[in-house]
Formats: sequence, structure tokens, C-alpha cells
Amino acid sequence: MKQTKLTLLLLSCFCLFAATQGQAQAKIKEFLMTFKDFPQRQAIGSFSLDKVLDAMNESANR
Repeated sequence: MKQTKLTLLLLSCFCLFAATQGQAQAKIKEFLMTFKDFPQRQAIGSFSLDKVLDAMNESANR
């Protein structure tokens, strides 16, 4: 009898985990699809502090 209760408890925990896992995957997919709908405007890695400092120094030297 104890083993049956334990088995049912483990099975229900697994089902709850699987349902939660599926919901999380759906939310992650929904979030990632926003990048397809709204792509980045700025190129990756196009902004750096060195470039900003160089631009400031260049404009100061004019």
C-alpha cells in the first residue's frame, strides 16, 4: 500500500513538473519570437567605449 501511494505521488510530481516545463518553454519561445518581429536596430558590437573616446578626441582636435 505504501509503495502504491509513493508511486502515485512521484507520478503526480512528474506530471506537475512536465506541465510546468511545457509552460516555461512556451514563454521562452514567445519571448524569442519577439526578436523576429522586432529585430535589433544596432549592429551587434557596434558600440564600444573606445570608439566613443576616439570620436570625442577626434572632435576635440578639430
